[in-house]
Amino acid sequence: MGQAMKGLAISRAFFHEAVLPAIQKGFPDLAERMSCGVFGSGSDAAGLDDEISRDHHWGPRTNILLSARDFPQEAKKLEGYLARALPRTYQGFPVHRVRQRATGVTVESIDGFFKRFTGSAQPPRKLVGWFRATEADLFHATNGEVFHDPTGELTRRREGFRYYPELVWKKKLADWCMYFTGRDAPYNIHRCARRQDWFSAQMFLGAAIKRALELAFLLNKTYAPYTKWLYRKFLTLPRLVPGVDAQLQRVLHTDSWRERVMAFVEIAHIYAEEIHRLGLTGPPRFKPFDESLTDLILYESALEIYKQVPKEWLHLKFNEVEYWEVMAREVLFDSSDYFQKRLRT
Repeated sequence: MGQAMKGLAISRAFFHEAVLPAIQKGFPDLAERMSCGVFGSGSDAAGLDDEISRDHHWGPRTNILLSARDFPQEAKKLEGYLARALPRTYQGFPVHRVRQRATGVTVESIDGFFKRFTGSAQPPRKLVGWFRATEADLFHATNGEVFHDPTGELTRRREGFRYYPELVWKKKLADWCMYFTGRDAPYNIHRCARRQDWFSAQMFLGAAIKRALELAFLLNKTYAPYTKWLYRKFLTLPRLVPGVDAQLQRVLHTDSWRERVMAFVEIAHIYAEEIHRLGLTGPPRFKPFDESLTDLILYESALEIYKQVPKEWLHLKFNEVEYWEVMAREVLFDSSDYFQKRLRT
């Protein structure tokens, strides 16, 4: 994107120069109770928008969240007022007016916002409630920037969803260690390549890269975004990036399947050391490469971590059906949406 201003900065200025003054004029009391910012889905909320992002759905935006008490009485009136009061463009960019919640100026309840991304209006009271939301959706519920929160309610809610409780984190970490060893793993890349089953090897290669990146986020106790932003956000993590990225670059720039497998084994060793450093396991016992099973170090890590979580959780699975699926279906019925318009041309 070069030196071009990011969408979040444009939206911040748009809110303070256009949206907030309009609401303070037309709904002064509500202005002191609402919470506003840019969060949820969209590359701009993640701080990752660029020139390519600007071809659809991109532009000045504000998410306005109302309390459960205010929303039924005020939402429709506020939406109608803003449709008349706000400019059609800002800094040369169109102010989109569609119903899709990642676009333009939107009004919804604070409960509704968190419920649609996480399945719960409040942080789950029971630990198993954290299994309901995908990690990408938890990322969307807590990313972006709060511009205006005079009551502090949005800030408190976001803090409650900030990251998994310790036991839930341990369970997810153990699961992902197991996946990276036995399923989305160098094990399967190695065996498929030995059979010269190149299609299967390529499928497992992509899956292993994704799991390796997601494990880095888990070990940094930071929600991973969905796949499109996974590598770019990985590069911003405070720990593990240099060593892991060096091995990922090795995977990317070699034609040798053997070397790719060995690079993933090195990543597994980096993670095993980190898991030990965090006090979750004893010192890792590295063994010579096994032509049959490849490398089992993160299986050993998973076993030790599983012993630290409730036994009844052993076979519970984390939801991996992202809110994107729901949103995409809703967009199909939104006649003002970019994709609907393209379908009709």
